[in-house]
Amino acid sequence: ESFKILDKVVYKLRLKKLTETNYLENILTNFLDYEEYRNVNKDNYQNLGVRKLSFCKGAPIIDWNLDKSYIIKVLAIRIYQIRCSIVHSKEFKGSYDIFNKNHYTELEKEIPLIKGIAENIIRNKYQVIKL
Repeated sequence: ESFKILDKVVYKLRLKKLTETNYLENILTNFLDYEEYRNVNKDNYQNLGVRKLSFCKGAPIIDWNLDKSYIIKVLAIRIYQIRCSIVHSKEFKGSYDIFNKNHYTELEKEIPLIKGIAENIIRNKYQVIKL
C-alpha cells in the first residue's frame, strides 16, 4: 500500500518535470519523520554531513541549526551528490573525482546519515499522505 502511495508521489512529481534532487527532497519531506530522526540520533546527528568530501565537491555541508525545510533540501542535495559521485565518477571526469578505495574512509562517515534516514523512512512507511 505504501509503495502505491510512493508511486503516486513520483508520478505527480514527474508531471511537474522536476529533477532527481527534487524527487528526493519531496520523498524526504513526505516520508521522513524529521523529529523522530533527530531524537533517535540525538547524540550523533549534529556530527553527520558536516564535512567536505574530497570525492564529491558538490555535496553541501549541513548546518543542523537552521530550519527543517533548509535541512531537508540540503540533505537531498548531499545524498544525491554522493550517489552521483560514486555512480558517475568515471563518466564525468570533470564533474566528479574518480571514486576509489582512498575515498572509503570518507564515505564510511556518510553511511550513518544515509542509513538513519533510510531506516526512519522504512519505519514510517505506513504514514498516509494526502496529495
